[in-house]
Amino acid sequence: MPVRTPSLRVAAYLAFTLGLLPASAQQSPVPVNAVGGPKVLFDPGAPDAASQVGINGGPEGGASFEVNRNGIDVTVQPNGKSGFPGVIITPPKPWDASGFGHVEVRISNNGTKLFRANLRLDNEGPWQENRWSANIQTIKPGESAVVSTIFGYQYGKAGYALKPEAISSATIFIGKSDVEQKMRIESLIAAGPAGEKPYVDPNTVAVKPPGGVIFDASTPVDAAKQLVARGAKAGTGPDGRSLQIEIPAGVSNASVLFRPASGMWNLNQHLQVRVRLKNTGPSDITPAVRLESRGNGVSDTIAAQSPIKPGTEGEIVVLFAAAVPWKIPVIEPDQSNYDLKKEWAENVPGTGTTYKSNVTSGIAFLPGSGPQNFIVTSIVADMPPRPELPAWLGKKPPVDGDWVQTLDENFDGDTINSKLWNIYTEKEWHLGAQTHYSKDNVIVKDGKLSLRVEKKRGHHNDNPDYVANDYATGYADTFGKWTQRYGYFEARLKMPAAPSMFPAFWLMPDRGIDTPAGQWGKAAERTSTKDGGMEFDIMETLSIWGPNRHDFGMHWDGYMKHHKSTGMFTAYVQPDQDGFITVGMLWTPSLVIMYDNGKEAARWESPRIANTQEYIILTMLTGGWESEPMDDAQLPSDFVLDYIRVWQRKDLASPEDGPKPNEGGPLAPGITQEVPAAKANP
Repeated sequence: MPVRTPSLRVAAYLAFTLGLLPASAQQSPVPVNAVGGPKVLFDPGAPDAASQVGINGGPEGGASFEVNRNGIDVTVQPNGKSGFPGVIITPPKPWDASGFGHVEVRISNNGTKLFRANLRLDNEGPWQENRWSANIQTIKPGESAVVSTIFGYQYGKAGYALKPEAISSATIFIGKSDVEQKMRIESLIAAGPAGEKPYVDPNTVAVKPPGGVIFDASTPVDAAKQLVARGAKAGTGPDGRSLQIEIPAGVSNASVLFRPASGMWNLNQHLQVRVRLKNTGPSDITPAVRLESRGNGVSDTIAAQSPIKPGTEGEIVVLFAAAVPWKIPVIEPDQSNYDLKKEWAENVPGTGTTYKSNVTSGIAFLPGSGPQNFIVTSIVADMPPRPELPAWLGKKPPVDGDWVQTLDENFDGDTINSKLWNIYTEKEWHLGAQTHYSKDNVIVKDGKLSLRVEKKRGHHNDNPDYVANDYATGYADTFGKWTQRYGYFEARLKMPAAPSMFPAFWLMPDRGIDTPAGQWGKAAERTSTKDGGMEFDIMETLSIWGPNRHDFGMHWDGYMKHHKSTGMFTAYVQPDQDGFITVGMLWTPSLVIMYDNGKEAARWESPRIANTQEYIILTMLTGGWESEPMDDAQLPSDFVLDYIRVWQRKDLASPEDGPKPNEGGPLAPGITQEVPAAKANP
């Protein structure tokens, strides 16, 4: 067999990566693997190169290509049918990239508009198992860049453990565009050391201060990195172990920011920060403090409760929770004032908080009524005294009215009530590829329901017709068995402790069995959030936020092009002595009020608020839009519900409220609703 020399384009790129060209010419240095240099996987100059390339999505994918010695020239037509236009390279036999850490593709943008180029690598197997790794890179017109996909990672997060010795294909694609896009795929190589991990910018790492101590007399301070003074002065004190701050009078925007030496502080196990300081000036001072977090989040600004006299110490306590409940702006009936890019998580000025404790970026010192001269002696994050819960909690709604209790679910017995609850659901798309629903993970014991995540291989809905995966979880909903429009919905619940958990207590529309389509069907009119429907997220949280924070949210008008949503990500609440919080939602025409431990946390008044029947959903998923890697050593992990109670105001009641005569919605093939939840282990 004759020896084939790589094309000039590939040879030049290998020279770049191996450092054979001068530094001024090296554009994309690549780490060399343990056994030598990069390995060419696809050579566009090879005689059989064109036969290995196809259009991603087939002939209707909206892309065309030409293979030449310079690479693969790809043209993507505007507004094509495929959401992922590009090409797929399939070798005659799987590539063996063992001994390497990643595969990378060099791409030039030869069009007029930037695009985000993706490189996806696949192993053979059922598509439902998501046996792929992928990454993405933005490339501007006229520029070139490298997209590097590390084995075992899906867009920077740990995913399927891709087998590098059996890569069956590489897909290079961009997103839909309203203009013609052109890109050249110049090379595809394996490189980097085996076991490679994605680069982590130290500025994005949030570290938990030991014992919550952010600063004290034993804390070294790099003043140049950690103190940012604007219209003020800051440095270390005479002892080198305190922060010396001088804020002049009359400078309204003066401030001093104390920030981590690198990255951020993760304060997700706490609910307040206590700052102790000593007045070193000649007159009384009343300084103010606020907390700041990544993305311009800020807490309330808290001033000293009383003037601190010269030579004496004082303390300022900044609570994470807002003093004034979050208020969502009114959205007009025609929604002409709705901004899809801004409305979510915006609040009426002066209400709520945007501060996120797990990504704390700094502590700001702000002016008082006169010159402020002081030294900061300690900064500590901890918990406030536990407040007493209101007497009405769990017994009645928080507002007056002629109320009737319509649901009192205390999870008695040792199995879930199958007349009220479904433990399976037809579609598994929202679960993610690694998790499935199982009856064994719906556990009723000691008057509580636990939805449990554990590492246990099995099939969605315990149905062998589905592809198996490695993690099981529990699910419960009242679809087709119980609904209500308006009322007060309350649950006492305990968050899971393991990382990468995503529990939720939420509502979705159920217009009844006579409405076309099923629970999650494509034409799901019965459960659509359009035409007066709405998804209510009464409580959902992510483990990365810690046990003291969750969100509220509302979604409507579908989940694609016309999707709209609003809510808040920063509801802070202190668990009781047993680790439980109580969340509630008051829902009346054009009004929603959310409650934490009986205290109002958010309010939204709008004519668009839902007016359809809704059913209850309890989920315990994994991952989420912010997440840490799964840790099998911390499993199993439980989302625990003590009770769910619902009331209805008599004047808002309708005949459709309450139990339903049908047996629920469509289920997975072969599954009947007679399958009971697992009995609790003794």
